[in-house]
Amino acid sequence: MTTRLERYYQKKRRRKKSNYRKLLILFMIIVLIGGLIIVDNSFRNLMDIDDKSVFDYKYDSKVHTLHLFGENHYLAQDKIDTFVADVKNSFNVITSNIKTIVNNVKDKIINN
Repeated sequence: MTTRLERYYQKKRRRKKSNYRKLLILFMIIVLIGGLIIVDNSFRNLMDIDDKSVFDYKYDSKVHTLHLFGENHYLAQDKIDTFVADVKNSFNVITSNIKTIVNNVKDKIINN
């Protein structure tokens, strides 16, 4: 049987390992993306290709252009703005609903 202090230290060690794993995975993803960019640049230099790359981002007159793995994706700024506004509106509705529920529960607890 373990004591409370030992369980606390075990939980702390588990949290440290979990955080270490998350940092390691993040570092590996960053190294992978950096490696892809380096290999892409060296391949384009070797083959003397200037127009295509693995990752590319451009912003021209309210249109965002993402070039990922040979495909172009276009995003209009007004669509991004409406999406952000919708997310903010949904968040505000959810928080107001939570506040009303908490107030209702608090009133019921106080009245009983």
